Amino acid sequence: MASLNPLPNSPLGENRTKHLLRRTTYNYSKTRVDVLKTQSPQQIVAGLLNFDSNLNDLYSDEPMIHTVNEENHVGQLFIFQSDSKNYLHLRALYAWYLDEAKRCETMQFKLSTFLHQILITTVQSTNNFVPIGFHYIKLLLLYAKGSFKTLAYKMTLDNNMLVYLDNRYNTKWNPNENYAREFLELFTITKGPQLAEGNYTNYTEYDIQQAAKVLTGYQWDYNGLPQYVDPDTGLQRGYPNYYRHDVTDKTFSSAFNNTVITGSTGTNDNERHADMYRELQDFVNMIFDQDETAKVMVRRLYRHFVRKDITSEIETDIIVPLSVILKNNNYELSSALEVLLVSEHFFDLDDTTEGDEILGGKIKDPIELGLHTLNVLEVETPDLKNNTFYHNEFWAKFFHNEYLKYTEFFLFKPTSVAGYKPIYQEPLYDRYWVTSSTIFYRYRFGKTLMDIRNRVTSSGFYTRINYDVVNFVRNSGHFSNPENAQTLIDEIIDLLLIREPETTRKNHFYNDLLLGDLSSINWTFAWQGYIASGDDGDVRIALERTFEGIIGSPEYQIY
Repeated sequence: MASLNPLPNSPLGENRTKHLLRRTTYNYSKTRVDVLKTQSPQQIVAGLLNFDSNLNDLYSDEPMIHTVNEENHVGQLFIFQSDSKNYLHLRALYAWYLDEAKRCETMQFKLSTFLHQILITTVQSTNNFVPIGFHYIKLLLLYAKGSFKTLAYKMTLDNNMLVYLDNRYNTKWNPNENYAREFLELFTITKGPQLAEGNYTNYTEYDIQQAAKVLTGYQWDYNGLPQYVDPDTGLQRGYPNYYRHDVTDKTFSSAFNNTVITGSTGTNDNERHADMYRELQDFVNMIFDQDETAKVMVRRLYRHFVRKDITSEIETDIIVPLSVILKNNNYELSSALEVLLVSEHFFDLDDTTEGDEILGGKIKDPIELGLHTLNVLEVETPDLKNNTFYHNEFWAKFFHNEYLKYTEFFLFKPTSVAGYKPIYQEPLYDRYWVTSSTIFYRYRFGKTLMDIRNRVTSSGFYTRINYDVVNFVRNSGHFSNPENAQTLIDEIIDLLLIREPETTRKNHFYNDLLLGDLSSINWTFAWQGYIASGDDGDVRIALERTFEGIIGSPEYQIY
């Protein structure tokens, strides 16, 4: 049976530490594995979840508010203005997020993209949308390990969400059901099997109508007024307008035990607005009191961190007990993750064959593939403070617009309200990351890095990446004896792949990629010649070919 029993509180070891870090953070590298492998799984997971959720501390770093010479087309990064340069502010926002994700040693950014894939919006570059998009991202980061229930409440008031799903247009005179429908169908409890026309297992069409009434009257704040700052987070949010709100009682169906949410009252605006917030909280409480809401969330966590397939055994032994833990802890994501990520099941130790189902059971999403590669190869990207323009060019123009976009993970810009197809589409889920239209861009990522010294973005500027794979092999400390071709290919494979490949594939990596037309002794002479003379021409061609080939292989796409 599948088991949530924890691993012993003893050193996790190299291979299991690799698995844990690959699944939980974008900052995966051999250096980090070497540091953490002597710790217990409990210690490692505690560290991964040890990030400050205080926004004042989290966002006080100097790079967050730096200014840049206007001639570099950036302006003030996070002091936004409604002008023709909003698209450049958005570019800077993408660059900041991806660079922080690459460097973050905790689960914070990995969890924030997970939450984005549930609470979907689009961050736009027109009018006032960049600053409200920034606050949306900050909200995800703030609640990355916190209460998903609280986040769902606050997301309802988020300006970006109020715009994206039209709840700013939802009034007592003209109810708009968009947000109410997606809150139930996509964000929280989901439909379940249809029982009859307009009647699903978990809610009815009538419940959507009642939910829309609860959600009437909220407006978006496009001016950034101080009175509309969330006192808990310090973030800008929407605001209640009592005169647009439906103040009648809202009665829900038997799916919610015929719950009645009493309409808002009050003798003045402050009291009335406070009671609107109370109505909203009652509605959120009603949804999250359902056992199915907790199960839906745990299934999402499972598919994100473990694998896509949920059998009846997994449902009974993993999903249900974790959902009880999650619900009993006010939907604090860390409560479930602390159990799941140290369990025998997560490490595939609850059956007779270790690593045959979960290790290699997921396809890397494009962000994981890209950021893991940059970290494993120890690629130095342009510095935000000292080389801001090229920092933004690399992350926003190359990594985001010329890589993620064409691998169908255009971050914070999903193609539909359902989100990204590999996240939600049964039965294949993550297999949709690899299609005839995306595979070329995934496979060529390694080659691009090897060629990137001469890489020009579509805007005509160099990315200013000067990656040197020969220097990496010689000086990283990860390769014990580079002049020995067999030892070198074994260590390259161990660095890049999750397991030893089949013999024919390993022979291909060794003979066709590393050696090419050379024999193993000729490789030794070539490396020794490079060390003696500094002329790396022969070994560079072979090493670039090897790293490009392995990164562009089917084996590298899984983890």
